[in-house]
Formats: sequence, structure tokens, C-alpha cells
Amino acid sequence: MPQDYLVLFAQAHNDFRLPELNSISELYEFKYTLSYAQSDPCRPFMVIRLESEEHARLLARRCILIKLVIQFALEYNILMRSQSHLRVLWSWYNVCAIA
Repeated sequence: MPQDYLVLFAQAHNDFRLPELNSISELYEFKYTLSYAQSDPCRPFMVIRLESEEHARLLARRCILIKLVIQFALEYNILMRSQSHLRVLWSWYNVCAIA
């Protein structure tokens, strides 16, 4: 099942990021897709969708511009439901104002 990964790039050679991803994915014969609009090459983060964790490991191992690859484990709605019982603990922050 495809999974989203957050990729942190080095702040160098911005225009080489996508060509490097393309070359590694072609070399190891897997596909990736950009999950969200990636119009600004100056941002150090990119969200990509991969078919397996092994593909993420290959990218992290072989791409010289990638510093970190993090798997998204939960979707926002699932995270909010799982944390709903903790709202009592967070209610203090809704009342207190920072001066």
C-alpha cells in the first residue's frame, strides 16, 4: 500500500533534487509521486508517496541531497480521534493568555 514520506533535503543544489530522485527511482525501478504541490524548489521539505519502506530506505541511502526520510504513520483525522481523550489536559492552554 502506498505511504507518504516527509523528505528533508540539504539546503544546496535545489534544482538537482527532482532529477536526483528520478535517477535513483529509475536505477532501482520504482515509482514515486509527489503528494502535495511542490512548486517551490527552495523549500527543504518534500512529501513523496512510495510503494514500500524499502524504497524510502534506498532514497535515504543513495541520494546525496536527502538528509532525512520520515514515514507519516497517521492521518490527521486518525490522530485527532486517538488524542481526543487528552483534550482535558489541553484545556488549560485555551484559557490562559500569554502576556
